Amino acid sequence: MDMDTSSDLASQYLDFKNYEENLTEDEKHFKALTIIGASAVSLLCYEGDKLSEALQDDKFEKLRDADIISGVWPLGHQATTSARTTPLIAWSVRLQTVFIGFRGTQVAEDLITNIDARKTASPDLATNFHSGFFQQAFPFSLLVKELADKFRVVVCGHSLG
Repeated sequence: MDMDTSSDLASQYLDFKNYEENLTEDEKHFKALTIIGASAVSLLCYEGDKLSEALQDDKFEKLRDADIISGVWPLGHQATTSARTTPLIAWSVRLQTVFIGFRGTQVAEDLITNIDARKTASPDLATNFHSGFFQQAFPFSLLVKELADKFRVVVCGHSLG
């Protein structure tokens, strides 16, 4: 894969280590809400055609009440991405954050993607990925870069790395 490495996209990581180190109380709260939002979007990726009903399910009641996720929509799949792994895009008014979620392992074919556990660097996305996850996310890298110019973006998902 050819990647343009000339971008100077700023990186802000959700560091799961040193959770409270050098953070104000407001920053700790914001970080916790962001992690909850990313987790919820990751779970919603498994709902497929039942996305609207799933978001209304009782298990997402606190998420709705806290307005952590304001809306969720499926993204159209790219030619290089199978329809069964079509990602979601979600918006949080409260956090002013865009979440892009990818569904992970669900069927036997996904195991082939999981086997490639090498780390893949993406300088233009200012981060590192598990290669399997990167394979699924790469077709959407231009969208991520464009959104990151205007919003805070969190790319999330389960499995596949």
